[in-house]
Amino acid sequence: MPIDKKKMEIKNIALAFAEIKEIKDDTGNYGEFSGYAAAYGNKDQGGDIIEFGAAKKFLKESGPKWPILNNHDPYDQIGYNLEAEEMQKGLKVKGQINLNVQSGLERFALAKQAKENDLKHGLSIGYTPILVDYDKEKDVRTIKEMKLWEYSFVTFPMNPKAQVDSVKFFKIQNLLNNKEFSRLADKFLEDLQSEGFGKEVAHEALENCVKEEATFKEILEIIKETKKIFLSVKK
Repeated sequence: MPIDKKKMEIKNIALAFAEIKEIKDDTGNYGEFSGYAAAYGNKDQGGDIIEFGAAKKFLKESGPKWPILNNHDPYDQIGYNLEAEEMQKGLKVKGQINLNVQSGLERFALAKQAKENDLKHGLSIGYTPILVDYDKEKDVRTIKEMKLWEYSFVTFPMNPKAQVDSVKFFKIQNLLNNKEFSRLADKFLEDLQSEGFGKEVAHEALENCVKEEATFKEILEIIKETKKIFLSVKK
């Protein structure tokens, strides 16, 4: 039997951006991206399945424009969604990030880095389930209708494929014992932070440079190219 719920919930997915680009305007104040804010038809770690069409009523009544936040913080808005369309795969969105907002600038830089290095970046929706079916035997909740409040750029999406894994962690620890890598890494962190990027963002950017399959020489080149990307966003 369907049940009504009014409490806002958060649902994370791993997002491999289909496209990320800077808007070519006179001011350079905005960054644009597109991808999927919610996945349809698959069971997530929380035991939920969002049904295709779950956002249909909301989009019809409210339209596609709603806030984009940083880590679901209502006091840290970084942009607005501009377009939304329900596809079989999920809720496809197109958004605009304000690069004059510090956290927006940092998140957009990380998204660009993810695209350049073929990495995943996380999005997470904040929503209220309006109509839900619960299968007690399978312990699965199917969300048939939902109201969207916002979606956020997040560091750790619910999808386990997007989590930082221990193999990369130990590889970084071993690389730090190399003087050349350590010197380049320190300079990378120093330059990004001197340009106004936060410490957490700088460290996350450096970590993303260390790809498991890359050789030592390739990792050094990735770090150099990544720094260029971040500094070009700041200009």
